[in-house]
Amino acid sequence: VGMPMALSADWHRQRVAAARLRREAEEREAERELQILVPHFIMRVIKPQLDAAADSEKLHAFVDFVPPGDTSAKRIQVLSKKLQHIPARTSIEATLKKHGYQVESCGSNHRKVSWA
Repeated sequence: VGMPMALSADWHRQRVAAARLRREAEEREAERELQILVPHFIMRVIKPQLDAAADSEKLHAFVDFVPPGDTSAKRIQVLSKKLQHIPARTSIEATLKKHGYQVESCGSNHRKVSWA
């Protein structure tokens, strides 16, 4: 009995390999995009809040990592979810920690960022 080519173990092994290559390419692209978006978001949204807290002699600030209406924050959130299984990915929290801040979760998108 003749079997169609699309119904063979080799066919499905190739599909698995193609799917893996596609996923890995999407992950690399997502990481590249995060490496651009995260620093800009931190400087535009988070740094002014940290500066204001420091100017008020506070040692921390409560920050919304996904402010309402902020499209770049939403995009960062989507990309981060796509890469959540990769521990060394670029994220807002990881970037802040890399620069010496302590970051604690205070709800779904809110964080306490401190520098004491």
